[in-house]
Amino acid sequence: METLCTSCAAPQSWERMAGLACHDSLYCGEESVRRTSHPLSGALITMGITVVLRGEDRTDIGAVDAPYQLLVGWAHRAEFPMLGHIDPHGDTIFNGGQMQALLLELDNIEITLPDVFEREERVIAQVRELCKIGARRPHSFLWFIGD
Repeated sequence: METLCTSCAAPQSWERMAGLACHDSLYCGEESVRRTSHPLSGALITMGITVVLRGEDRTDIGAVDAPYQLLVGWAHRAEFPMLGHIDPHGDTIFNGGQMQALLLELDNIEITLPDVFEREERVIAQVRELCKIGARRPHSFLWFIGD
């Protein structure tokens, strides 16, 4: 029998049932230090992700100086395929060609999602700058490091 969250009716994970994680605090509005898209409602919840540009030898070239917040949720995944596939809980790594596609998506956020752009303008500018550097620099990768 599947256990459902009492706040949102989402299935509770085995981690919660084992006492390792709390679905309610992660997805259902209790205080949290992270933001992610709620799996059912698409609502944003606070979540910080580290963004680092690295060389192929994994030396850091540059980094965003504030936690990156997920800019798009599941509802916008078709419009923003690069941003929409950033994993808030694992690592997402973009190569030079993907950074060029990511730049286009970051440019489109101001037009398509002006409220998100206004809220995250400084971080978006820093991610854009890392993408520009990485797209010009061979063998560099943009890392989005989740928890």
